Amino acid sequence: MTNQPVFTDGVACDNQIMIYNTTLSTVKTGVRGTVSLPPQLLPDNCTFNDVYGLRTDVAFVEYFFVPCDSLKGYSGTGSGDRGDGNGGL
Repeated sequence: MTNQPVFTDGVACDNQIMIYNTTLSTVKTGVRGTVSLPPQLLPDNCTFNDVYGLRTDVAFVEYFFVPCDSLKGYSGTGSGDRGDGNGGL
């Protein structure tokens, strides 16, 4: 699972903590489509066709205007996500 792309000025960031293990996120629907990325993300325009994924509703907590430097090395919030809550994977 991944979140929407995040765009920032590199100074003040949003810190979204996604919570996937709730009753809200138990329904997942398969989707197929096209993803296009502008040159700001890659050197050239890039389009991927026949991209598959899952659509689901996800609960989250969002903190605004967090100093981006404070998020360096961030790897998770605890069990059930990619990190172990102690900076390890």
